[in-house]
Amino acid sequence: MAKKNLADALVTNKTTATTKKRVIEPETTNNNSRHNKTHVGAYFDQVVHQQLNLLAAEQGIERNGKVTLQNLMGEALNDLFKKYGKPPIASN
Repeated sequence: MAKKNLADALVTNKTTATTKKRVIEPETTNNNSRHNKTHVGAYFDQVVHQQLNLLAAEQGIERNGKVTLQNLMGEALNDLFKKYGKPPIASN
């Protein structure tokens, strides 16, 4: 069997290879948890973030369930609203 020239082999492979492009469709979810909601955020030092995470973990243990930063922020906003005579409307 004779050895093939590398260039000939590449050309042969290139012409015989089929080029199929795989299209990846984005995942669609039916999660409407953010429907009609907007992001409210602020920048704080990293220790503030760490303390919020610690508080969420501690409250999760005390309440026998998962407490998220979203839960804590809703609670804090409602306390702020009450302080200034506004109805507590922040729901999770």
